[in-house]
Amino acid sequence: MLQLTATGNVGKDATLSKSGNDTAINFSIAVNRKYRNGQGVEVEETKWIDCTIWRKQGENTDIAQYIKAGTKMLVQGQPDLRWYVNSSGEVVVVQTLRVFSQELLSAKKEESAPEAKPQPGDLQPADFDNQQPSVAAPATKSPTRAKATPAAAPVQ
Repeated sequence: MLQLTATGNVGKDATLSKSGNDTAINFSIAVNRKYRNGQGVEVEETKWIDCTIWRKQGENTDIAQYIKAGTKMLVQGQPDLRWYVNSSGEVVVVQTLRVFSQELLSAKKEESAPEAKPQPGDLQPADFDNQQPSVAAPATKSPTRAKATPAAAPVQ
């Protein structure tokens, strides 16, 4: 079997479609490659791979809710090429991947949340120069360290 492993960013949120008793989770990932061409100019190239995860009736499709645009994923599967003639009469070749293993590497980057404002009752830094502690701090016990034991030699 021919197998392809690719890491890239999801282009748009995954969609679910039915085919008989099976469910397909469809999405595409962009795989980027940088290289220097013959003139020494750095070129960045993006290849899109259409991915499908097949699930039998009753199998879990919850992964689809986490496959969002911008998410970095690692996918493994069986590659295939399909082609069609577009409306301009050009032959278009599409690389597809029947995914049998996937891993979410990072969530979509969200806009940074505004800094939280302190609420009443939140701990505030103490002004140690002008205050006396009202209650003695509880004594803390130093953690004990376990004695290191030498590792056993490997059996040959």
